[in-house]
Amino acid sequence: MLINAENRKLFKQFLEFIGQTHDQSVEAEPTEGIESKVKNLEISYENDSSVIIREAPNKPSIPYDCRVLGFRSSNTKTWRFLMDVLSDDNHSFNFPQAYDYPEDCRSRRIKNKQYDAQWKLCDEACKRLLVFLGKTFGWTFPKGFKLYEKIVTGPERGYRFKFRTRGLGGYLSITETTGPLGGGGYDEAKLLSEISQLNEELTFNPDCHEALDRLIPYIKYGQETYGWSDELTRDLMSA
Repeated sequence: MLINAENRKLFKQFLEFIGQTHDQSVEAEPTEGIESKVKNLEISYENDSSVIIREAPNKPSIPYDCRVLGFRSSNTKTWRFLMDVLSDDNHSFNFPQAYDYPEDCRSRRIKNKQYDAQWKLCDEACKRLLVFLGKTFGWTFPKGFKLYEKIVTGPERGYRFKFRTRGLGGYLSITETTGPLGGGGYDEAKLLSEISQLNEELTFNPDCHEALDRLIPYIKYGQETYGWSDELTRDLMSA
């Protein structure tokens, strides 16, 4: 009887162990080079209810309706937030200050409701995009992966998405860590050198869309960062 009781006890423990092991989900390994893949991704505004997505510069552009991306409709606040960012000239957004401090009492702080509202919109939009990208391209993201990053040299609390986006005028956005510039941006001499090389490439191959896609944001970056004049801009475009 002692043996039987001990066997029953061991068998019960074995069943519990099997049940616990079965319930444990194995977390998939993140896709290799996922950060680079996201930064080569292009998501651009097409109209108020759809976007155009290109997995990489050498891949075709495909339009997707908001519902395919997981949004309930084009009238939701979350979708409107995404559209506002993609159609904005700078393709950027910001989080307001998280707390307000009464002037008469700096030791107290009051939570800023606008911060919570903006953060929730951004977080929900990113969650839906991450699910869509995972299903569409088979990408696996590490836990806590963010599709946006702080603009290092931009305004306080300014952010941009890591992926590239094409503006309404057709040019690609540039951030300090996204798009053709990469790294921390170019100094003016290096920027002019890159533009010169792209112009040479376009001289031999005027239909090289990849070179043109890089040239226009380079020039726009020079205008915004170094205050290039309209005359210089025209010379660079027609070189």
